Amino acid sequence: MAVRAALTPLQPAPDHIRLGHHAPAGFRLRAFAALAALALTTTGLTALGVLVGPDAASAADTTIAFTSPAVTVWTVPAGVTRITATVTGASGGSGDSEVNFPGTTWPMTDDGRGGAGALVAGTFAVTPGESLRLWGSTVGGAVGGRNSPGAGGSGYTAGGAGGKGDPINSLTRAGAGGGGSSAITRNDGTAILVAAGGGGGAGRGGIWLNCSAGQGGPAGLAGANATGTCAGKGAGGNASGQSSGAGSAGGSAGGASAGGGAGGGGAGYRHGGNGGTAGRVGGSGGGGGGGGDSFASGDGVIGSALAGGGGRVTLTYSPSFDTQLSFSASKPSTVVGDPIGFTAQVSSSALPAETPTGSVALYTASGGLVETAPVIDGVATFPARLFAVGSYTLTARFTADDLRFHDSAQTLTVDIAQGPTQTTLASQTTAVFGEPITATITVSPVAPAAGAPSGTVRLQTESGTPIGEAELDASGQATIEFTPAAPAGLRVLAVYVGSSEFEASASLPTDLTIEKGQSTVDLTATAVSTVWGESVSFTAGVSATAPAVGLPTGTVEFFINGASVGIGTLTDGEASWSGADLEVGSNLVTAVYNGGTTFVGSMSQPLDHLVAPCPTTTTLTSDASTTVYGQAATFTADVAASAPGAGEPTGIVHFYAGGILVDSQAVVDGSATTTLSELPVGSHLLTAVFDGDARFVGSGSMECVHAVTAAATTVALTSDVFSSVSGQDVTFTADVAVTAPGGGTPTGSVAFAIDGGDAVEVPTANGSAALSVHGLAVGQHRIVATFVADGNYSGSSASALDHEVMRAATVISVESDVNPATFGETVTLTARLTVVEPGAGTPTGDIRFLVGSVEVGTGALVDGVASVVLSTSAVGQHTVVAEFAGDAQFSGSTGEGEPLVVTRAVTTLELSSAAPHTVFGEHLGLTAALGVVAPGRGTPRGTVTFFADGTVIGTSTLNAAGTQATLTVPSALGVGAHVLRAHYAGDDSFEAAESEPIEHAVSVATATISLAAPATSLVGAEVAFTAVVVPRGASEGAPTGRVQFFADGKPVGDPVALAATLGSAHAAVSSWTAEFRTASLTLGEHEITARYLGNAGFERADSDRLVHTVIPATVATQILTALGLADTGIRGAALLELAGLLVLVGVGAGLLNLIVRRRRRVETAS
Repeated sequence: MAVRAALTPLQPAPDHIRLGHHAPAGFRLRAFAALAALALTTTGLTALGVLVGPDAASAADTTIAFTSPAVTVWTVPAGVTRITATVTGASGGSGDSEVNFPGTTWPMTDDGRGGAGALVAGTFAVTPGESLRLWGSTVGGAVGGRNSPGAGGSGYTAGGAGGKGDPINSLTRAGAGGGGSSAITRNDGTAILVAAGGGGGAGRGGIWLNCSAGQGGPAGLAGANATGTCAGKGAGGNASGQSSGAGSAGGSAGGASAGGGAGGGGAGYRHGGNGGTAGRVGGSGGGGGGGGDSFASGDGVIGSALAGGGGRVTLTYSPSFDTQLSFSASKPSTVVGDPIGFTAQVSSSALPAETPTGSVALYTASGGLVETAPVIDGVATFPARLFAVGSYTLTARFTADDLRFHDSAQTLTVDIAQGPTQTTLASQTTAVFGEPITATITVSPVAPAAGAPSGTVRLQTESGTPIGEAELDASGQATIEFTPAAPAGLRVLAVYVGSSEFEASASLPTDLTIEKGQSTVDLTATAVSTVWGESVSFTAGVSATAPAVGLPTGTVEFFINGASVGIGTLTDGEASWSGADLEVGSNLVTAVYNGGTTFVGSMSQPLDHLVAPCPTTTTLTSDASTTVYGQAATFTADVAASAPGAGEPTGIVHFYAGGILVDSQAVVDGSATTTLSELPVGSHLLTAVFDGDARFVGSGSMECVHAVTAAATTVALTSDVFSSVSGQDVTFTADVAVTAPGGGTPTGSVAFAIDGGDAVEVPTANGSAALSVHGLAVGQHRIVATFVADGNYSGSSASALDHEVMRAATVISVESDVNPATFGETVTLTARLTVVEPGAGTPTGDIRFLVGSVEVGTGALVDGVASVVLSTSAVGQHTVVAEFAGDAQFSGSTGEGEPLVVTRAVTTLELSSAAPHTVFGEHLGLTAALGVVAPGRGTPRGTVTFFADGTVIGTSTLNAAGTQATLTVPSALGVGAHVLRAHYAGDDSFEAAESEPIEHAVSVATATISLAAPATSLVGAEVAFTAVVVPRGASEGAPTGRVQFFADGKPVGDPVALAATLGSAHAAVSSWTAEFRTASLTLGEHEITARYLGNAGFERADSDRLVHTVIPATVATQILTALGLADTGIRGAALLELAGLLVLVGVGAGLLNLIVRRRRRVETAS
């Protein structure tokens, strides 16, 4: 088990404990650990588990020790991250424990004892799987013979060897070796803990009585001097003071006797020093110095030197594993009332095969414990809990119940927002004015929010006008009661203002109808019946009908027989109307309350009121007792109501003269008036009778006398125009007027006389007589009119009237029946002559027509119209004018029509060919027929251009009739299909035209070839063969090219070019000739042929066969021929045949020999 030291407050270190001070920079040495180690040495316990401070609880410790001085490579186990180590160096070798003298053994006590090794302890970090290098150490060699010093101990570094004794004195002993050092290093050699070995003991001197050898120094300290009465005591070795860290050699022994060897230094961080040599005779050697500085890295400590023994490395550790905590919430944020659960998952990536157990504690941000949950199967689950609005930071901390696992923690934040709410409004939808209304408002949370909202709710109109407010009860409801100020349609809604835990919300608007209250109308009258004109009052009382309350306000409209008669304003619930104009008879009177801001209207029950007609009196008067006929006399009938009736009677008054009805007039404002101006001459008795009406009773007047005399007249004569023109109607009017004070419209007739001629009598109408005269001749005229009166008027005459008649003006218009016109088209010009109003009649005479400034004809007027027909006009724009000279009754005039536009005539062009196809070299005739499109006419002039495949092939002038142009195409068209067309260029009077294209094919022409040659030729002589090629049929093309000659079916020589042969008449080509010459034909008959090879326009042609015979020549010729044949290389059988032939014709053997010799020469030369 680990040894844990309960530490007390530090005390100053004893003087004899010296801490190494030459360790590398950065090493921290702690005195309290050294004290602890020193304390442990007194208990006999090994210095395991000496810690810097208290450590957390861990798994059971494992302790292993290493003593081998050879390096041990150790691998850090899994889960081990820290190791507590104790490293001790080996002690130095000891001196003798006894002295063996011949025959005697003397015991020695602590004579030359070796120094103790150092203890180094510490805890350091490691990585699982990491390799550490470990060394134990061995004790230095013991004191030996004077020449056999003890060897240094081995380990991380070796101790120094002891020094030799006095070589002369056999009693001296060599010094012991220093102890080796123990160490822990990283795999790369970096030191972690190094414990130095102790110094070796010194050998004794030759004189040993009362003389002890010096002891070796503990690690890091000086060795002790020799003690006793020895002369020349040896000095003890000193501690290392060098950077090497090596212990120094022991001092040399002093004295007269032989000296023992000094002990070797112990091994340190570097190496130990060797022992000193023996000193003077009789002295013991001093003890060797302790090994050099120990080394501790990090939190390691270097303790005191221990007692003797080998060095070792002791490791103590316990595996531990990091854990990972995954802390999560069921949701990162939510709203009030929605619980949140938490889960903590615990695992260890360092030991995935095992699931850590323990518990997880949940803490607030301030460190307060919320609750603890056990870890089951790696999961700790916390029940869901509610949070108030806010942001909460929570920490989950895992505490393992297995000490191998480390604790772990994780923090998260959850946000809690206000809960959404839903507000609903419930209330009646209709109410009567004055009736209270109860509105119930419910506010509920909207999931996932939960709980009971609290706070204030408001009832308001949709526009925001407040109605009332209340606090929500525990169930989230509130009730608001209100009475609307006036009937109306309200759109109300409830608004929850929200709280710290819940959001505000508003209900949907609710339509609320506040209906007006019902009302009742009662109607009363001041009298049951009256006569027309007598006043009566009606009173309407209006009251509220339950459940409505209050006093209605507004107006009441009164109706008599359904017609409105007046409106009264309610005062204290009553309104009245008074009137005297109720209709005679039974009257149904009703009162209608029109309603107000708070009450609906209503109507009373009808009230029957009886009205009787009112009696009347009628009085007739006149403004004059005597008048002339036509003079107005006014008669007035006054009609009045008799009491108790009142009012002004209406109706009709009939006026009578001599008992005859002369007029009827309506009564207006109590009177009826008539004005009479047509009473005949004489004395008249007049009366007035009022018929009465529905409201008034009728009555009649007394008689009134009136006298009438005849009225005087005057006549005024006028005409409708001051002067007129020929053909104009003239109306003469005689207006007969009554002389005042007479009146009326005179009747009778007016006699009209013109230029003293017979009078024409015309009856008057409305005081006038009119005479219309037509056809007055041009000149001055006088008219007279006389009024012939009847019995009521006297006659009269008008003053004479003079009138002048002038010639009537005319206007002329001219137009063409075609405009624009086409060149050659017939155009008719028409002039229309019109008499200018007011003139009338039909002018006579002729109309003169001009086109431009040239007269084109004259046309006689017939019913005001004249026309001429134009022949062809030139292309262009021309003015058209018509002129009328005038006559006795009508003046002349000139008119210009729209300009006449003449355009070029349209033409058509049709192309045709003499044949649809030709052979190469054959002439082709083309005809282009030109037509003029109606209404155009005339003879076109100009040229037609002919095209083949878009290329001009010729031009031809139109014939005299202008109808066609022809072209004979030379033999220039190549073999193949061609597109032909023609184009007419047009002229000043005719448009250009393009023909439709036509197709024409040109095929290959044929030719004949004839062969000419002499029938025979001498062997070896040159012979000429001539081939003549002539086109066949209509082709006039050129059969150019080459001719191949054949002998016996095989070509002879190269093809020969044809040459033209000129004709005799006009040097025209008539044939083409090719000649072939050869002297190579052999004796005998040969079949000769010639073949024309053709060209792009002509097919190939073969000649007939011609037989040509090659015959022998004379003897000399034969010989020469034979010699020539020999030169040509004729061999073998041919030579024999030729020799035989020569023998047959009488040539001897000498000739044959000659041929043979020549042949040999030829062969030799070749």
